[in-house]
Amino acid sequence: MKCVIVPLVICLLVCACTSPEEAAPPETEKKRPSASSAYFNQANINLDLDQANCLLEGWYSDRFYSEIPVAFRVIEDESSYRSFFNCKEGIALKPIDFTKEVLLVGTNAGSGAGNDAPVRITGMRQELFPKGDHYVLRVTVKGRKNNPGGGEWFGFVSLVPRTYRNTKLELNFIYQ
Repeated sequence: MKCVIVPLVICLLVCACTSPEEAAPPETEKKRPSASSAYFNQANINLDLDQANCLLEGWYSDRFYSEIPVAFRVIEDESSYRSFFNCKEGIALKPIDFTKEVLLVGTNAGSGAGNDAPVRITGMRQELFPKGDHYVLRVTVKGRKNNPGGGEWFGFVSLVPRTYRNTKLELNFIYQ
C-alpha cells in the first residue's frame, strides 16, 4: 500500500462522504477512453459525463503533470470551478451554491515516473472524517501495479457543507 499525505487548508464540516465502489472496464491502448470507461468517483453530487470528460482532457493535455501523483483542489467559488474543469464552450457546469457548499475535486495528474497510481482500477472510495483539530479526506484507489509508473486516469469529487477547518488529503493506493 502506498500512502501520500498532502497537507491542505480547506473548508469542511463533519460528515462522512462515501461512494459505493463500482467496477470499471479495462482500457485498451488502441482507443482513447472517455470518462465513462475510466474511473470517476462522486460523493454527494452527480456531475454529468461532459464534466468528467473535461477533467480527463486536462489529463491528456498534461495540464496537471507537475502535481503528480494527484491534482487536488478545494473549490469555493464559481471562477475556480470553471478554471479547474476548463470545459470547452457549450458545456454547462452543474450549479453549486458556494455560499453553502464546497467542492473537493481531484484527478490523477499524469503517468510515468513519480506516479505509482494503479491501472485497471477496480474500486475507489472516499471518506471524510475528523482527526484531532482537523479533517482527513481519505481517497483509496484499488487496482494493479504498473511499472514504471501509474498510467490510468481517475477523478473524484465530493460536495460538502462549508465551514473553516484544516484538512489533509490522504491518498492510498491498494495493489491487487
